[in-house]
Amino acid sequence: MMLSIIIPVLNEEKSIGRLLSDLKKCPISIEYEIIAVDDNSNDSTKDIILNEREKNKRIRLISSRGAHGLGKALKKGFKASSGAIIAMLTGDLSDNANDIPVMLKKICDDGYDFVCASRYSRGSLCKQSNIIKGFFSKYLGRAIHIFAGVPTLDSTNAYKMFKRRVLEDIGSLESERYTLGLELLLKSHKKGFKITEIPTTWHDREEGESHFKFLHDGFQYLKWFGFALFDKCGRSA
Repeated sequence: MMLSIIIPVLNEEKSIGRLLSDLKKCPISIEYEIIAVDDNSNDSTKDIILNEREKNKRIRLISSRGAHGLGKALKKGFKASSGAIIAMLTGDLSDNANDIPVMLKKICDDGYDFVCASRYSRGSLCKQSNIIKGFFSKYLGRAIHIFAGVPTLDSTNAYKMFKRRVLEDIGSLESERYTLGLELLLKSHKKGFKITEIPTTWHDREEGESHFKFLHDGFQYLKWFGFALFDKCGRSA
């Protein structure tokens, strides 16, 4: 069995080297590959990844051409990956790479299909520098949990791990930007996959620039919230 770790990157020269080093030290119990998907970086991100590849042959670099988009880059990574289990990890050091063995245990030993790293569950720690963005993600996630029954308090966090058959069963994904992880989770819940969460320590990026556009991306999150409510109503009918 193999784990594919997908890392979308856009101008992450100040963080990607450290992240790849952290992953190399991480006690991952099964064979794994790391697929860094470059989303049209114009700094030294690609050079750093290629340099790290010389020290760790598990690393692969692919390019996502055309318009920027985290979701678009992730889908490129999914297509290029070969693992029976897939993890989505951002390249800005916000996510804790040491959660991977814990998430993997939930899938391999405990029988879950889908694991969310939660910034808002008991035992978690979230250091968000943008108060409005933090409020939005926390209470949208709580609303999705309460009103749609999705078994995590943090639906919007991109840090997730799931079995490949989840992707195969839900089919095509619509999102091109930040909502891809939420779309994937909601469609997995609709299909009846076994979902859980683990507490995580999350720090907002300290280096580089966020590519999140609050008005555009916020509207897309609300759109998928509507999808979750519609699905819940449909099940209750």
